[in-house]
Amino acid sequence: MVNKATITRQSILDLLSVIRDPEIPVVSIYEIGLLRDVSIVDDRVNIHVTPTDNSCPAMEIIVQDIRFILKENQIINFEIIVDYAPAWSTDSLSDETLKKLKTFGITPSVNGKHCSDD
Repeated sequence: MVNKATITRQSILDLLSVIRDPEIPVVSIYEIGLLRDVSIVDDRVNIHVTPTDNSCPAMEIIVQDIRFILKENQIINFEIIVDYAPAWSTDSLSDETLKKLKTFGITPSVNGKHCSDD
């Protein structure tokens, strides 16, 4: 549980990084880039999420999971902001995330090129 007196951007990111992508459970929403950012303004926690596309069916589940974890940790003053710009892209995925995706059977294109078998 997060101590309310020590709520920081990093503590919220750590808390939410346990949420798995509902469609690709080998990665968290943070690893895959859906959890874009966390900011704290006054005493409100702002959670910025970005769907993979405008009709991402998993976004509703992700928002519910975020709400659940925050409330479970007694964080009640928060806003979940769905950002469509900049658009989600595989270009920012780490090598570790790309390896996890490949193991799961997904080999995305990165920077316009199909990932190799390196």
